Amino acid sequence: MNNNRIILLAGNEKDYLTRNDTIRNCRQKVTINESSTLEFQLEKSDRKWAYFSKPDMTAEVNGRVYCVWGEDSVKASRDMSGTHLPVVLKELWYKLGRKYITAYNINIATSAEFDHIDQHMVVLLGNSPDPLYINGSRVSNPYTVGTAPYMFWCMLYGTGWSLDTRYADYWPDGVFDLETDKQSRLENIQLLQSFYGGMLFWDSKNMRMALVDETKYQPYEGFQVRYAKNLVSIERRDNHDIITRLYPYGNSYLNIAAVNNDREYIDNFTHTTEIREGILTHNDIYTQSSLLTWGKRQSELYGKPRHAYSVDLFRYREEVGRAIPQPELGKLGKVIDPDIVPGGTTKRILSMDQNVFVDYDCSIIIGDTISTFEGKFKDIEEDASKAGGAISGTGQIPGAIVKGSTPALDASNRYWESVIKDANGNISAIQQTATSISTSVKNAIGDLSIIQQTASSISSNVSNARSDLSTIKQTATTISTSVTNARSDLSRIEQTATKISSSVTDFVEGYSSTITQTANRIALIVNANGIRPAEIVASINKSGSSVKISANKVDIDGLVTFSDLETNSKTVINGDYITTGKIDASLINTDKLISGILKVDRIRCDTYIYFGKSIDTNTSRIRKQNHLIQPCRR
Repeated sequence: MNNNRIILLAGNEKDYLTRNDTIRNCRQKVTINESSTLEFQLEKSDRKWAYFSKPDMTAEVNGRVYCVWGEDSVKASRDMSGTHLPVVLKELWYKLGRKYITAYNINIATSAEFDHIDQHMVVLLGNSPDPLYINGSRVSNPYTVGTAPYMFWCMLYGTGWSLDTRYADYWPDGVFDLETDKQSRLENIQLLQSFYGGMLFWDSKNMRMALVDETKYQPYEGFQVRYAKNLVSIERRDNHDIITRLYPYGNSYLNIAAVNNDREYIDNFTHTTEIREGILTHNDIYTQSSLLTWGKRQSELYGKPRHAYSVDLFRYREEVGRAIPQPELGKLGKVIDPDIVPGGTTKRILSMDQNVFVDYDCSIIIGDTISTFEGKFKDIEEDASKAGGAISGTGQIPGAIVKGSTPALDASNRYWESVIKDANGNISAIQQTATSISTSVKNAIGDLSIIQQTASSISSNVSNARSDLSTIKQTATTISTSVTNARSDLSRIEQTATKISSSVTDFVEGYSSTITQTANRIALIVNANGIRPAEIVASINKSGSSVKISANKVDIDGLVTFSDLETNSKTVINGDYITTGKIDASLINTDKLISGILKVDRIRCDTYIYFGKSIDTNTSRIRKQNHLIQPCRR
């Protein structure tokens, strides 16, 4: 069982939140290069909620440290169950968004481009031989100028954070310039990640970070998502929007022709020989060599199909005393499903959404694509603020906001997104591409419904603040439903034109039952060890009706006992022997009848009647006709 606890710290005060407190719907959500939050609701009567009114508080769970940060991190509201406190904490690295830096490695006296450096201005050139200054002091950077560790070391200098040397061999290659003004350290870090690519790994417990190249870092430690094992539901998303001829452009339409054999484009025909052109622009790249490095990385990404799998799974910590590999963000895992992924595939875990106190409640995204901070999620937030400002007093949105301006439509027209929020913390979102539509609605107490539609499938999920979850997925050939609760009970039904399968599982007690029905067969399994006969008989006995089975369909092998008869006795049938108290019959036809006491009104025989040692002729009348009555000779 999960023994997680959340460690609360505020100054010298320390306490814990466990599953025995009034906390509910506690979820840890982490996505590479995007976000990391800890979300839950706590009853206001709980004394521990006072921690979340202190700006210096931290909460630690699963090796990550969270803090109160941003608007609406903590707010009071009321629902049907009474007053409660929704809490959204963000991982500690978010605080770098309120730290600024002045850094440069140029000689202002001799520079033809810069005659001064303003406060909070960053000018770090990738080929500079000049010394490095940070916040007015000359410092020595241990890394090669212009490389990723050099740049990130500068951004972390003086913050208490450091580079994570565990990933020293996995930093991305390339040399870039960084020129920004009035940008926070976190914004500069996000921009650097968009230059070099790779995955940002944050160790907030030890205040370390690293940028890891996904092509160099390929750890697989045995984690699997397997059909009929730990997989609850799965959705596969394929992106075949391939660019085989990419035109990368930088600031002021800078191109790569001068450093790329007079060609402004980069070809990648690895997966198809068809020319499919595309244009990508990065306005913060100022040199052709840096633009070429960035363009090659983008060509590798967009030059191949990308696959991603959204998976709901049950996490098992151990099985028959053996520890089971667990999903870890950024590491590889295998997806094995005979229908969705024939043959299986190994991909990277890009996102995790897990219930802190319920092991079995976990969702992951595993696949190829890695988003950047400057991607669609930033656009969603901007669009939300625009839409929110346009909501009228009746709660309506002018059509121009949604249809006319389409502020979340990306430059290549690949997707359209819209988010609407209100002051009470309710939010709805729509995401649309040429091949899919996704909608979601969430309220302030944590209830959430999601509908995802493609041409071939429709799926919906409904969850509440108590960690109850129901799922429906429909294709042209299959309908699947599942319902689970915070206690880890699970029921599932899967229907095709030829088969219906249903199962009910209690993971805490270890019970499970499955019924599979086809046109000519019904199969029943209860528990891993087979049917529990006592429970089936008890169910029949409690029923108000009887059970009728045709005798010619019954073949009984072994000892049979009939008990609780009208005479409160029993009858045992064992092979060719019957043991009972009384046999009442109009005719007994047998070759041999052996009895201790035989009470009869009349015995009629055609040959002989043999008795034991003596015959008591006083208690009954024995009439001898044509045959002999004599003691038995054995």
